[in-house]
Amino acid sequence: MFGLTANCTSYVFHHISKSSFFFLYDSSKVQEEGDLTRDGIYYFSPEDTPIDQQELLCGQLAGVCRCVSELSSSPVRLLHLRKSKYAVRMKDKFLWALSCVVDIPDVSVCDLLDQLIALFCFYNGPVRQSYQLYSKEELALRWARYLCHLQGGSTELHHIFSCLRTIDSTHIDPLLLLKAALILQACQRCPLVLAGCILYRGRVVSTQMPPALTVKVMVYETQTYSQVQSSSCNGLNSDQDIQSEEIKALANGYEQSNCLDNHSDLDNQIKSEENKLDANNHVTNKNGNGETEEEAKTKSKQINRKLKEKNEPTNTPSPHETLADTSLVPLVLYQHRVKGLVLALLVEPEFITDHSAREEVHHSSLASLNGLEAHLRNTSPGTPGLPGPYTFAHYDCIQNTLTTNVCGRSVGPQDQAFVKATKLVHSHFSRLDTLQEAIVRNASSAVYGTRTTAQETYFLQQGTPVRNSGSPDPQDSAFSLPRKARLRLLKHGVNLL
Repeated sequence: MFGLTANCTSYVFHHISKSSFFFLYDSSKVQEEGDLTRDGIYYFSPEDTPIDQQELLCGQLAGVCRCVSELSSSPVRLLHLRKSKYAVRMKDKFLWALSCVVDIPDVSVCDLLDQLIALFCFYNGPVRQSYQLYSKEELALRWARYLCHLQGGSTELHHIFSCLRTIDSTHIDPLLLLKAALILQACQRCPLVLAGCILYRGRVVSTQMPPALTVKVMVYETQTYSQVQSSSCNGLNSDQDIQSEEIKALANGYEQSNCLDNHSDLDNQIKSEENKLDANNHVTNKNGNGETEEEAKTKSKQINRKLKEKNEPTNTPSPHETLADTSLVPLVLYQHRVKGLVLALLVEPEFITDHSAREEVHHSSLASLNGLEAHLRNTSPGTPGLPGPYTFAHYDCIQNTLTTNVCGRSVGPQDQAFVKATKLVHSHFSRLDTLQEAIVRNASSAVYGTRTTAQETYFLQQGTPVRNSGSPDPQDSAFSLPRKARLRLLKHGVNLL
């Protein structure tokens, strides 16, 4: 990752520095003196940005990135400006850039950009090939959809860790989660079904897919639910996936792959299998009961079975770096909706034309899905609101999920301090592999953070510390946080021992 402070050019971004921008720029379209910068802009968000500002931003950033990459003999990954920063990816004359405010962890914004590129390639194939097959206007709608999916609908903590959006299981009967898992198992009795997941109101109830594949499958369902709820998808609130390494295991007989990669190994580990699938989508209505089935055609790369016996190298290329080098195999994403509940299945293409297979899956799951939807709809979300004696966030690096008691209530000063400290410590964890524990404090609070290869946990004890000034000493109350965290988080299923 390469950082750059560009004070001398910050005037270029003075009037737009508070916005969040994403663009795809093709420098091969701007080679001669008379070539217009706008010819190289394939996509720019927000789309209502005046074209002269688009040209100014794209031209300046492209020039800076090219200059720095040539001087350093390495691609630019991150540009730090005075009031904002840009995650950057450069490949084959293409430049992707995503901006955010400076207080967002570097790893989070870089992770979001990698997810966005991988998501586009997943559904559309190699970028250059996509723009040969489809119009800029059509692909602009897809970029907007993917950007909305990754940025919207989650809390600031979810954006920090780029994690899956899951239902809050605190007030849900565990038997309902078991029922969801059994529904997926029943669907897999059909040999044409590879794996599936169940979503409720845009959040994961149960999944057989690896986290990176699940987040891709959620794109259209999350957007559908968000539109119903009239949620806003503008801007980068704070940002997660993590990555599709497990797709290889899915295609090779559902073998368990190694996913203990640290979240900070962003550019080395996360992208080796993101390029395995590619899809186009369409929606069809299959019955007169008000139920819909969405079929998104996907394409999966042929998997080299020898790879399952080897670990991916640390310099694994990005999805957009290798996607064009291998052939693609078609798969299909089959979705069945029961009101707010969606069953999504990754199936072989023959499934769509095999009437008996479709009927088998439909009838084996219909009654159970109706019952599950009714129970989830009638489940009380509980009373959000009142902060307890402590605040915590537990990130599972394996499942890419977040457990926290911050969600569902208005964020107060203590929660704001907790989120800010979590950003800081998570950023340090991502850069320092040897750092395992940290305590961050100010005059009114202290936050304890700890991490292993499988998890990260953050804990704040509400209330002013008894002793919190001067040089640290054994009687400083901040040093009791690790013990309190271990005891209090056990009831949440978090074991820090």
